[in-house]
Amino acid sequence: MKRCIIILIFILSNAIYSQNNSEETYMLKFIDSLKSKKLLNGNPALVIDGCQRDYDLKNKNSLSIRKENIYSINYIKKEDAKIYGSIAEYGIISISTRLSQIKKLERASIHYVERGYILDNKIVNKTVIDKLDRKKIDSVNIITDLEVIKNRTAGSFDELIVITTRKLKE
Repeated sequence: MKRCIIILIFILSNAIYSQNNSEETYMLKFIDSLKSKKLLNGNPALVIDGCQRDYDLKNKNSLSIRKENIYSINYIKKEDAKIYGSIAEYGIISISTRLSQIKKLERASIHYVERGYILDNKIVNKTVIDKLDRKKIDSVNIITDLEVIKNRTAGSFDELIVITTRKLKE
């Protein structure tokens, strides 16, 4: 009986370690595969939500970003990443997190701004947006061009928040 319990504990602890380990190493695996595919001799710089982040491929805890928190991830070649200067010697990995997309909605303003909201091509009010499950957001665009706003709505808004949600698979 004791032997069965010990084996069961061993199996469960291994399963939990594997699950946590795969989450911790997602970015490390991504960077390694990118380096192989692009034949890079060094590590590309990492920019998360517009801020450079140092990392060490030998230290799995240096890139502890979970896959489900990533909104988008792009590799920018050295030739196209000149704006980043010398850190772009091996290119740039640019990551936008889901949190950054949500913060676009919660952006504070010094003065009152009349906002309009479009959710999946339908004009909605702020109450609908407040009740929206943030995990379902696919994209958020903020339109401030008054001419474009007038063409898309009948209201007189200072800015228009256009939100697209992920469609559920049926």
